Amino acid sequence: MPHLNAMGLQQQLKAFQQARKEKALWRSRQVTAMGTRAFNFSSNDYLALSTHPKVIQAFQQGLEVWGAGSGGSPLTTGYQGPHQALEEALCAWLGVESVLLFNSGYAANQACMKALTQLGAVPALDRLSHASLYAGALSGAAQGQRLLRFHHNHVEHARKQLNTLPHSTPGVLVTEGLFSMDGDSAPLADFIALKADQKKHGRNTLLFVDDAHGLGARGQAGRGSVPASYMSHIDLLTATFGKALGCQGAFVAGDKAFIEYLVQTAGEYIYSTAMPAAQACAVLAAIELVQDESLALQQQLATQVKLFQQEATQLGIPLLLPEQGPVSAILPCVLGSADKALRLSQQLQQQGITAVAIRPPTVPQGKARVRFTISLQQTPQSIQQTVQALHQALQQQSAPWVEETQ
Repeated sequence: MPHLNAMGLQQQLKAFQQARKEKALWRSRQVTAMGTRAFNFSSNDYLALSTHPKVIQAFQQGLEVWGAGSGGSPLTTGYQGPHQALEEALCAWLGVESVLLFNSGYAANQACMKALTQLGAVPALDRLSHASLYAGALSGAAQGQRLLRFHHNHVEHARKQLNTLPHSTPGVLVTEGLFSMDGDSAPLADFIALKADQKKHGRNTLLFVDDAHGLGARGQAGRGSVPASYMSHIDLLTATFGKALGCQGAFVAGDKAFIEYLVQTAGEYIYSTAMPAAQACAVLAAIELVQDESLALQQQLATQVKLFQQEATQLGIPLLLPEQGPVSAILPCVLGSADKALRLSQQLQQQGITAVAIRPPTVPQGKARVRFTISLQQTPQSIQQTVQALHQALQQQSAPWVEETQ
């Protein structure tokens, strides 16, 4: 591009690339082969619903009726029958008042956080909250508003941060049902108690839960990380269709007045072409499968997770496991340096095993890892072979396997 050269941007881009590569932080894409699902340990398709015959059939039937695209934004012609049916199904399934669909979890979270800051609320985010939550919160902070953070899953630090706000300023306690990098769960019962205690002391506090990795994969009938008895205490819930439900898209659930505010103000919703109606048909089919307790999809996944954990433990492989709460389908092997994590990932890839290295800034400095996600695409045999390959690859790395980090 000659114009980039003329502006001197090529040199900047080259320097940027070199600096990233020197720190083993350069990101690259790889084409994932269709025939390697059993050895794909980086997919979020936890329940293998992306290839389930009923989900595919629903998608195909939706395509025949509604076509391949929605043809417009939700406020023009893009909001169609299947979209409305999906919103109603989510309300009934999760016990919420109102739902709004988005094209991605990133868009849903960002829109939600921006709206809250526009309304004058101040978010207090778990330190390990997803980048989309920070992106939305920072857009409000850029207007001069405050942004609070608390130590990961640390209830008392969250309380301390919220108590720095004036009594007249509403706070928003922001957490995740299941954290995507560490695989641990938020102490929702404690956060609900904190919210109630704040109210006793004259402080209005909302509770916002992003359950992208929990919905479908855990909970009774796949409801996710938030039990039915907790739902009345959750002010806002977001989740995606692109993980355990095996499809694409996302939603925000909450009070009808807030959802209508998003319809009026959220650029991520107003100015984006709506997801295809056929996609909504596929999500509806996935939800039916997740709710079918006779299939026991969540129990099947838990069995797979237990097998990987047991095999790894027997070989002394250092997995990062939750200090409290259930073990999830996210099992990280933290190595410390980005270089070590990248080399381990490459060693596994050479054996046909996909397990992506997660490096800064996605995780903190000194916490680079290879993250293993367990799914029903895998088999007991592929799990055992992968754990054996991981053990051999770690032995080839220079000792110690895991670096001590502060």
